[in-house]
Amino acid sequence: EYDALVADLKAGKPHEPKSATLQRLLPLSLAKFLRGMMLTDPRPLAAAYKGKLTVVQGDNDVQITVDKDARPLAAAHPGARLVLLKDVAHTLKHDAHKGVDQPSYRDPTLPIDPGVVDAVVTTVK
Repeated sequence: EYDALVADLKAGKPHEPKSATLQRLLPLSLAKFLRGMMLTDPRPLAAAYKGKLTVVQGDNDVQITVDKDARPLAAAHPGARLVLLKDVAHTLKHDAHKGVDQPSYRDPTLPIDPGVVDAVVTTVK
């Protein structure tokens, strides 16, 4: 279902997901925004950026990956720093649960992982 939704979204034919999990990940109300994000390659943007760049990636992200996304993005910018965080999900919260139904998506009381905060503070100093 996810692959079909993404293909339709990219083609400009978004529709409401059937599963509750995908309704949270790809809500129809965000179709225009998500399509723009999916069709934008961030590597040229990173390459053109002249400031400091830190790419923060959790190794338990079910939406984007270290090898397909974070490493190529960091490689696009000379001097970029890549910070990989163990058991951190797409929400940037500590979440060791494997699979798409991670608690960090449902629990707003979970704090952002301290490694995320450290990476941002180090970059902006």
